[in-house]
Amino acid sequence: MSGERRKKLPPAENGGTLYTEGGATERDKAPENDLEAVFNAAKAGSATGETEKTVMTAEKKIIDGNAVRAAMETLIKYQQYKQDYDEQVRENEEWWRLNHWKYLRQKTAKEKGNTAEPTSAWTFNSVINKHADMMDNIPAPVILPREQNDEKEARTLTSILPVINERCGFEKVYSDNSFSKIKNGLAAYSVVWKDEDDGLGDVSVGKVDILNLFWEPGICDLQASANVFLVNMVENEVLEATYPDELRGKLTGSSFTPTKYSAQEKEDDSSKSALIDWYYKKNGVLHYC
Repeated sequence: MSGERRKKLPPAENGGTLYTEGGATERDKAPENDLEAVFNAAKAGSATGETEKTVMTAEKKIIDGNAVRAAMETLIKYQQYKQDYDEQVRENEEWWRLNHWKYLRQKTAKEKGNTAEPTSAWTFNSVINKHADMMDNIPAPVILPREQNDEKEARTLTSILPVINERCGFEKVYSDNSFSKIKNGLAAYSVVWKDEDDGLGDVSVGKVDILNLFWEPGICDLQASANVFLVNMVENEVLEATYPDELRGKLTGSSFTPTKYSAQEKEDDSSKSALIDWYYKKNGVLHYC
């Protein structure tokens, strides 16, 4: 993750309701520093007494310290409910890496004598072959008109979207997510607006690590979740450079860490904090913090 500021694109059915209150769009009035940094500082326990003061809003306070703390409790609850699935994802990754015998040993521990432990590439070859099939059938965007008057706009969008996909490297993202879908049964994408040096910015499509995504347990449609959280571990130096007024000298580490794929992956997160994108609904309107 780089240090550029990101502005999330809302789902189409909500039409542009980031930084809203009561359904009124306040995109143009939104603060330069996103609320996600304040949320990160609050959950890390690094800015306890100043949380209410540092929350930035367009014209009135949309999120206060109590709301941030309640959201953090919700995130922890979602993580606890998702533990079994995260463990299954970790096991799937170990099978992919041919480290599956540590799981099979648990089933053969009671057998007498030594058991042969061959390491075959059968799983690897099966995944690779299926991945090749998916890449041969990579989807192409086709926009259909809702009514006759929309036909011209639909043709225009159909010609524009492939260019956007080319600019943001969609084929590489689709390839990475295809592996996730084959191994774990699902894949997640992020569609965001990324500021560019030219001052214009562009749409950016990226892969979302399923271990870093948290939603309401028991739902079948992600859009029905009351809250959705996306967590990324980011170096404190990057966060302080991006949000100097709010975070400089206040980050001391993170009290929340997403699940890692393997205990063998030794990563030093002591100088990182969890940057949390929080999507929630209020009065039926999607909000982002």
